[in-house]
Amino acid sequence: MLVFIGILILASYNEASYAGGQKPSEIFLRALKSAPTEYHREALLAKDPTCNYVFDFYNAKVGVVEAKGGRIVTAHAGNFPALVNAGVALGVAHIAPCGLIDPHTHPRATIIAYVIKGEFLTGFYLENGIDYVTETVKEGQAIVIPQAAVHFELNSACTPAVILGAYSTEDPGLLSATAFIQQFPTKIVGAALGGLSENDVKAQVKALPDLPSQNIEKCLRKCGLKT
Repeated sequence: MLVFIGILILASYNEASYAGGQKPSEIFLRALKSAPTEYHREALLAKDPTCNYVFDFYNAKVGVVEAKGGRIVTAHAGNFPALVNAGVALGVAHIAPCGLIDPHTHPRATIIAYVIKGEFLTGFYLENGIDYVTETVKEGQAIVIPQAAVHFELNSACTPAVILGAYSTEDPGLLSATAFIQQFPTKIVGAALGGLSENDVKAQVKALPDLPSQNIEKCLRKCGLKT
């Protein structure tokens, strides 16, 4: 049986030199997930160590979120074979001047976010009744964001900034504020916002930016990006 699975896996390997070039085969990911021991899992990964153990964040085509405000790449169990059953994931965000990683949550992960370049204004809110937390995190510093806390990161400088996020699970998930607003019925959103009409809600939803955005007007003017 193991030989048969191995044949299927070898036949389904992608042609990327490194992980991140394209999504791994579902057959391969399932085989890793169901491996009876760590020995068997590592044996499968070792068949193509470059493709399975090394993730290329610079040239990644999967796990990528990109918009006007920057580019975020996340390596997780769905796109990086070595992370299956590993219990960790990693994200790297290159954020443009005045770029904002809009309010969002990772429902299954605590994060430690480390600033590699520049500085970020970050804030999070965990649940009703607990104080909102906000800090400016500078280069060489890190902040812990609790699991499922709604949070944001803003590069308020006029130069690019880079932040790295290490997750406490291989499958952190992502739910952005803009995404759930777009999914809820407009009459429900309107009622929750104090009685906005459905047409007003639709207009607001249509204007919501992609993540990461670049819409902090005061910052844009300061940096000469908007007149």
